[in-house]
Amino acid sequence: MIKKNTQFSSLLVTNFALVIVAIITGLIVSCVAQFFMFSGKKVFELTHNVSDYNFLNFTIFEQQFNFIPMIIAIIASLLIGLLIKIKNIDRWHGPADTIYAAHQISGQLDVQKGFLSTLASLISIGGGASVGIYGPLVHFGGTFAAFMRRLSFMPKIPHDIIIGSGVAAAISAAFGAPLAGILFAHEVIIRHFSKKGVAAIALSSVSANFLAIELDVVTYPLRFNENDFDLLSSLPGLTVIGIISSVVAIFFMKSLLFSGKLSSMINIPLHYKPLIPGILCGLFGIFLPIVIGLGSDGIMSFITIEHTFLFLLIVLIIKVFLTSSCIGFGLFGGIFSPALFIGAATGALVFNIPFLGDNISLLSIFAVTGMAAVSSSVIGAPITAIILVLELTGSYNYAIVSMPP
Repeated sequence: MIKKNTQFSSLLVTNFALVIVAIITGLIVSCVAQFFMFSGKKVFELTHNVSDYNFLNFTIFEQQFNFIPMIIAIIASLLIGLLIKIKNIDRWHGPADTIYAAHQISGQLDVQKGFLSTLASLISIGGGASVGIYGPLVHFGGTFAAFMRRLSFMPKIPHDIIIGSGVAAAISAAFGAPLAGILFAHEVIIRHFSKKGVAAIALSSVSANFLAIELDVVTYPLRFNENDFDLLSSLPGLTVIGIISSVVAIFFMKSLLFSGKLSSMINIPLHYKPLIPGILCGLFGIFLPIVIGLGSDGIMSFITIEHTFLFLLIVLIIKVFLTSSCIGFGLFGGIFSPALFIGAATGALVFNIPFLGDNISLLSIFAVTGMAAVSSSVIGAPITAIILVLELTGSYNYAIVSMPP
């Protein structure tokens, strides 16, 4: 009887600690996520407002351009290189490390490298690198949760669940999508739907979203007026998007792997390598600024404005090239935002195929569906992608049409 009471008391303490730590993790990760997203976007906006730097203007074929994207990208690359050299970093850490830690007995993550990786992504995004911030924030959420678990006074709580809670909080706060955060933690991080962990993960995600709403620091960009459309007439286009999106996603992932191999083959010091994608992003940023940075404006443009087939194809290829170069050569960041951008461009491309996009109301449907199809293929989370579309767009109909691909 005494043994049973002791076991019950221990279980009660563990579960209570798990819930409390999950809520605290959600609140803290939400604050950090808001700060990093706000800082990254503001730094990018301030440093790329070329109208404030008229003395750096130049003209080609009567078109005016500005050198500021190149200058800022090179400065960011030098800062990343300096960080690599001072801290002797051999590689950046991201969501893959979080998933790996969640499935190890120790459940440990390198806290210092996790925080430095998040800082590196902030510098990269501020400099206009063609990367995202959501992957690094996901890793930060998992890293912070693992750090909380390792505190000396903390009871022994399941490491996979608490890491999943930190990840859910990051997704919830970054996207304003608490349901997607919960599903992402189960679908991608702990790889199963845990009855024991669902309460902690849900509380962490909801807490993070609640604080993000209360702080009201970041506005979520993917909200637009929903268009009425005929589902039957959209089915041929949606089917084509599913096929093309899978090809595009494979091409994108292969290019990421190839860039990493190419980087390892180039015999120059690691801290110099970020200059290569920095120069590339700066160069393309001068002439085609839509392809650099987080790409939120580009995504909205693909959803709401009709572009030519050639323009979309060029933008898609360059975005894949730049993101792969950044990831492979150390200008660190996430790949989820670029995947959303590439997916939206893919959907808009399909809209330009004759007999598939003959109704302008289908443009936003195709772009959103392509966004869901490519991103779900890249992160391996189709259910999360559908719910994310629902929470980002606020449209049940758009979430429905994103299912077939």
